[in-house]
Amino acid sequence: MEEVYTDKAVSDKEGKYKFIVHDDHRDQMCDVLLVKSSDKTCSKISVGREKSRVILNHYSGIASQIRHANNMGFEKEVSDVFCSALFQKYMVDEDEDDIKNHL
Repeated sequence: MEEVYTDKAVSDKEGKYKFIVHDDHRDQMCDVLLVKSSDKTCSKISVGREKSRVILNHYSGIASQIRHANNMGFEKEVSDVFCSALFQKYMVDEDEDDIKNHL
């Protein structure tokens, strides 16, 4: 896919960011990518959560012109005591070896 437009956005203290894309881009996609965390203790890009794709078409059946990217994230260097339980709870469809590799 040919890159047509590039922009940068910086998240606020709550991790929220926004940018404006003008005009209709028909069947083009917007890939949002993590680049760098401002928190040195949480700077490892989480594998599988490093990017998100957003549809830019104004005529996609979505009533609003606002689009949301899926959650992306960084990982802390030191695991929280509850991490293991959370991974097991939310990765029920994952292979057990994949769960152990994330811990």
